[in-house]
Amino acid sequence: MTREWQEASIEPGYWERRESRYPVPMSRHLWELVTPAFLQGTQRAFERYGCAVEYFDIARVRGRRYFRAQFVETPEKLAERRETAEKVWREKLWRRDCAEWPEVKDNLRRRLLTFARRDPQRMSLTDLQDNLAALRNLLAEGTIQHFIQQPASMVPVGDWVRRTHDLTGASISDIVAVLQSCRPSLADCLHMVDEIAENIRSLPGTAEFVCDESIHPDIRLEQLRRMSPEIRKNLDAYLHEYGDRIITGFDIVDATLRELPGCTLSLITSRLDRAAARQPHAEVFQAAAARLRGRLPVSEVPEFESGLAEARMAYGLHDEDVRTTYLWPLGLMRRSVLAAAGRLFSRGALKAQADVFQTTPAELDALLSGGPAPCAEEISARADQWRAWADEEPPPTFGEKPLRPGPEVLGEACSRISSAIMFYLAEMEGQETYPIQPASNLTLQGLAASPGSYEGRARIVRDPSDLAKVAVGDVLVAQTTSPAYNVILPAVGALVTARGGILSHAAIIAREFSVPAVVGINEVTARIPDGARVLVDGDNGLVAIRG
Repeated sequence: MTREWQEASIEPGYWERRESRYPVPMSRHLWELVTPAFLQGTQRAFERYGCAVEYFDIARVRGRRYFRAQFVETPEKLAERRETAEKVWREKLWRRDCAEWPEVKDNLRRRLLTFARRDPQRMSLTDLQDNLAALRNLLAEGTIQHFIQQPASMVPVGDWVRRTHDLTGASISDIVAVLQSCRPSLADCLHMVDEIAENIRSLPGTAEFVCDESIHPDIRLEQLRRMSPEIRKNLDAYLHEYGDRIITGFDIVDATLRELPGCTLSLITSRLDRAAARQPHAEVFQAAAARLRGRLPVSEVPEFESGLAEARMAYGLHDEDVRTTYLWPLGLMRRSVLAAAGRLFSRGALKAQADVFQTTPAELDALLSGGPAPCAEEISARADQWRAWADEEPPPTFGEKPLRPGPEVLGEACSRISSAIMFYLAEMEGQETYPIQPASNLTLQGLAASPGSYEGRARIVRDPSDLAKVAVGDVLVAQTTSPAYNVILPAVGALVTARGGILSHAAIIAREFSVPAVVGINEVTARIPDGARVLVDGDNGLVAIRG
């Protein structure tokens, strides 16, 4: 298997697999959709912030994404990056990006809501084709925006966490915990859900009906809409705002909230008991900061405090923005692509509707317009191959890791910015790997991602359909989670993932909802039986299987 991977068509150099977002093979449709925007956005981001990385090369090897960092090489470009980096530190560019984001977000939101209120199933073929084209442009625009402003989080947060770790020797988990609750907008969905919960509490018997799991979620949700004009208005507004965001991952093959009515009901149910809602306590974070401060030399405290202030302002920005810039337009794109797939399937151009995700956008257009395109058998074979790739374990890297240029070459500012970005990326992925333990070992080791402990029933989510069985209070066990999981995390008792590090989306969102979490447990969805009783220790990164 290793030789087969090594013989793949990949250029020489050092390549790293990135899987905190895509732990399974990436669909062909998504690769074609977002790769150009990713390359454009990251290259522009590195240039704006004076990073020593000029751009990323990216390769898709049997569905897996590999990256190769290309550092600036010419003296002229290096001088430009050094000058830019010094200006970035002097003017604190991330402050401007953070300040401008709300206006950018509002503009995107208004346009996305327009698409959310349209039903592609009811469109004419011409309108559907126009809808697909417009959504592709909006997805590209949002993806570029996300990556252009990604350093606004990575630089101040990565720099402060890295330097604090070096000075104090404290764990990354303990340091990052200080930043919890810095971005309350990550939990913005809750105020809309709480309005629905208040509507339900005001109608006798409604809460019992909503919680009745013997009734199919589709039926319960539709009946709930009919119970009062206020509930209908608030529920429709909630689904227009959040229903079309991809929530089970980052690929177009993943599901949206609109497709998972049980998740909406679970979140509503979890908010019916106002006393049960978890609230983060500011004094906890203040005490954590005090412990770190106590481990510092007195001379380092002022820089620690100033760095903390910058990190708190920027923390979570790219976890918040990706929900609007990427996951929402991608979910709307999925909705329209599935509408197209239904038409193609009905006329025999697809053997299964889900096969559409293994076409390219250009091929989909050709199929819809009747132009030259792959036949149904070829597309089906691609889908079979894509599913088979999921059972393979790819090498984490190819090639020899090169030495990175240091401050003596880059200068202090450029070196510091580059180190902050690369450190943040490493902590998103998870630097540590833990060996798979024997089956008799009932305690699994991972990374302590969100503090607290919780014991409950494990629900294993291997694909979007598995979310339907997750009930209030369950322990959610998944390959990875996206920031759009904010619509389900308040309902679960704890979170465990196979992929991701301390600064992964899963870890950041879990901390914001005060949900105990452990991440980075290799093959965890296979090692914990579905329905097993588990104890999640988010303080020490342990998961104990009780039985």
